[in-house]
Amino acid sequence: MADISVRRDHAVERDVLRGRLEELVGGLVQKYGLKARWTGDTCSLSGAGVKEAVLRMGGADVSLDITLGLMGKMLKPTIQKEIDKKLDRILAPTADT
Repeated sequence: MADISVRRDHAVERDVLRGRLEELVGGLVQKYGLKARWTGDTCSLSGAGVKEAVLRMGGADVSLDITLGLMGKMLKPTIQKEIDKKLDRILAPTADT
C-alpha cells in the first residue's frame, strides 16, 4: 500500500503535460537521487528513501503513488507538501514550472 497517494484532475494538453511531468521527474531524480523509467504514460521511480513510486499520466487526471523507505517515512509530511505544491503548479492551465 502506498504511503502517499495523490490524484489530480487536469485540463492540460497532453504534450504540454508530458513535458511538465518530465521536468518534475527530472527534479526528483536530481534532488533525491532516484532512478526513473518511462514506459508509455507511466513513470516508475525508486531510490534511497523511496522504495517505489509510480506516476501515471491520464487524459483527464494524473496520479502518483509512493511507497517510502524508512528514511522517506521520516520525511513524509515534507514530501507530501512538496508534491502537492508541485502538482498544483504543473496542472495549472498556464503553469510556471
